[in-house]
Amino acid sequence: MALTGEESRLNPFQVMNWPGVMETPEQDMDAVNKDLLKGFEEALSEFIEARGREGENMKALIDQRLTAITEEVVKVRARMPEILTWQRERLLSKFEEAKIELDGARVEQELILLAQKSDVAEELDA
Repeated sequence: MALTGEESRLNPFQVMNWPGVMETPEQDMDAVNKDLLKGFEEALSEFIEARGREGENMKALIDQRLTAITEEVVKVRARMPEILTWQRERLLSKFEEAKIELDGARVEQELILLAQKSDVAEELDA
């Protein structure tokens, strides 16, 4: 017997109802849960190890920067007397250019105040 017209078309929904087409095997949910937990634990371990490596890299970077800063502090401390002398001379030359008569004691007071303002020793101490 031959099928004609609409009967000859294959309906996918009918195929799904045929025996053996839509059977799903039984799954052991305990085994699935066990596999999922194992995968989660592995992922968590890898994450923690990665964070540890990241922390070690950051520590090395911070140590490198602190070493560079310490070297700069040494340079600044070595030049502070020279800088203060330069500031004093510059200030006195400005007064001379302006032809201002100043009281020597007052100039020294102002120079002391200027030196205190530019004193960075407190900031350099660790």
